[in-house]
Amino acid sequence: NPTTQGIHIRLNSNDRNAWVKIFNVLGEEVATRRISSAETHMNIERLKPGIYHVSIETDTQKMVRSLVKK
Repeated sequence: NPTTQGIHIRLNSNDRNAWVKIFNVLGEEVATRRISSAETHMNIERLKPGIYHVSIETDTQKMVRSLVKK
């Protein structure tokens, strides 16, 4: 972090279904992706430079991390 092209997402070994949502600082959802593998890459090249919040929600947990897009 910061990044220009994409983010790498790694789930716990027990979690295989997750929703990844990216929100801008206004709380608007700007990207969504459902993932079903332990590791994946999400391309964010089309997002404008700025600060975002990445929400990852599985059946067992939800986490939010900040992301800086250059």
